[in-house]
Amino acid sequence: MTWELMEDTKATPTVPLVLHPEHFVDLQRSGLLPDTLRELGIYSARPSDIPKLVGFDPPAIHSALIFPYPGEDGFCRVKVFPSFKDKNDHAVKYLQKSGSGVHLYIPPLAAKVLSNPTIPLAWTEGEKKAAKACQEGLPCVGLGGLWNWLEDERPIVKLDEVAHVEREEVIFPDSDVWSWPDLLRAVYAFGKELEARGAKISAAIIPPGPQGEKRGLDDYLVACEQEGVKAQEALVNLKRVPLKHLAFSQAAGWWKEWIKRREMKAEPPPDVMKLLERVGQARKLHPAQDFVDGVLFYGVL
Repeated sequence: MTWELMEDTKATPTVPLVLHPEHFVDLQRSGLLPDTLRELGIYSARPSDIPKLVGFDPPAIHSALIFPYPGEDGFCRVKVFPSFKDKNDHAVKYLQKSGSGVHLYIPPLAAKVLSNPTIPLAWTEGEKKAAKACQEGLPCVGLGGLWNWLEDERPIVKLDEVAHVEREEVIFPDSDVWSWPDLLRAVYAFGKELEARGAKISAAIIPPGPQGEKRGLDDYLVACEQEGVKAQEALVNLKRVPLKHLAFSQAAGWWKEWIKRREMKAEPPPDVMKLLERVGQARKLHPAQDFVDGVLFYGVL
């Protein structure tokens, strides 16, 4: 499959960028142009606004970069500077307000094609990566995290708003995913969820940096541009593997058990009385009774 890059002819109004210098440098590393940042409404928040955006006052945070989610009624994710460690000693780079739900990051170029299954669609982890892909003409949807398509252990409804039938869809995970079984499981599970909706799924293999450092889709495209390779050629050069590839064999075995557990948790069976109450006949039904050999038997419908 080859990618046919699209051109977004919509003119972006010239408006001033409200960006902290550190944030602008961070966005430039992902190859994002000022017009892209304006179109997506990306901006820097004042320190006093951070608690309002995330619902609490993060420790030792001096600035925050805001990624509004197009079409999601005020929802945003916040990249904090500097990152910090949570109580489990995990690095925290992004925050969102508690209870704000799980959403897909869909830039305008991707939004235009969601209903057209004849146009290939890309998926990646992270807003900047999706924004960079769309900037280069590749319709791409971003996940806030590799598992950020599940909410309360069920797929989010937004996945059903994409026309998946027979559509070529490629997941672009970071380069280190192939050496981390947990990450590979997440990629496989997401791919199977899209496949169950009719999509033709493959995963792209992004090469690491020269010193083996992790690369995302944005890093890869920027590195190719620095070497004089255009985005379309860079994307075509990437190897892609289907979900049936041996690389996913362990993940496939895990997924079969995981999907069984998920389905069992989806809707626990109601008890008998609740079921009778649901059909509105609890007061009219009585158990059948029979007395045999000194034993009283009850029969319940």
